[in-house]
Amino acid sequence: PHTLYNLDQLALDHRKAALIVEGEKAADAASRLFPDRVVVTWRGGANASEKTDFTPLKDRDVVLWPDADDPGRAVMSLLAGRLVKLGAASVHVVEVPDTFPKGWDLADPSPPDFDAPAAIETAEPAFASSDQDGADPSSLMPFLLAASDLLKLELPERDWLIDRLI
Repeated sequence: PHTLYNLDQLALDHRKAALIVEGEKAADAASRLFPDRVVVTWRGGANASEKTDFTPLKDRDVVLWPDADDPGRAVMSLLAGRLVKLGAASVHVVEVPDTFPKGWDLADPSPPDFDAPAAIETAEPAFASSDQDGADPSSLMPFLLAASDLLKLELPERDWLIDRLI
């Protein structure tokens, strides 16, 4: 597996929260915007995240910041699941406004009324707590996934009341 871009920065301070973005250019820009976080990414674009070792993020608070496009949102959705399974302390996802240009990332100029630090502070949990009574199943994922992305998710075994019926 490939190592994370900025892995050396993770080792310097185990208490800092991590911010995952897509691409080295966005990671470098985000590092300047958010010096209180360790900004990491993987190499090779949206389709290459599976080739990267994310275990250094175990036990760490993580925020995922997707590019403003469908591949960016999909890869961050998959990463959210991997990070929860891996044992990240928390996983949150920034919702990039639909009004942003397609493909926009943190290396691009932000609209003047956009507050990037506030976007991190208000990022939604990647998955709702499973012990909430009456929780809406749609709250488990804050955004939609393509069917091909759903097929890649590792879902828990079903508990059947009547074998393979209910």
